[in-house]
Amino acid sequence: MVVGGPILGAPGARVPELDRYRDSFVPSAGNPSPYVIVSLEVMVAEDEDRARELLLPEAWALAQSSRTGEFPPLESVADIRGRAWTPRLREQVEASIASSVHGTAEQVRVALEALAARTGADELPASTSTFDRAALFESDQQLSLLDV
Repeated sequence: MVVGGPILGAPGARVPELDRYRDSFVPSAGNPSPYVIVSLEVMVAEDEDRARELLLPEAWALAQSSRTGEFPPLESVADIRGRAWTPRLREQVEASIASSVHGTAEQVRVALEALAARTGADELPASTSTFDRAALFESDQQLSLLDV
């Protein structure tokens, strides 16, 4: 099931779309019970500002793709900051970053635990990319060590 809009929401708040899905679920031989997967971008870094910065290249590319219809190669943060930003582009980039889980390992662990509790998700797969491949590798390593 895909839930539109930011699913991160207020701590403890229910997700009505997920409640409706579970309430209206009709079991079948292949699917005996409802199953919820919440996929999102996750970035772990030494602090929240660095994590936000690492999310910028993909958020920028997503915003560009909504305008052009093609997903461009990721660019460095320095290159992106040197470009002209329209108000709409800034809004799209900020919305993309806001819909991710990012911060220190502890901040990310707490946020993922809260998201799992809020949604009752059976799985929380993380998918993230950034221009800085070494930082991405480090983020993925930190994420793999979290006990969520």
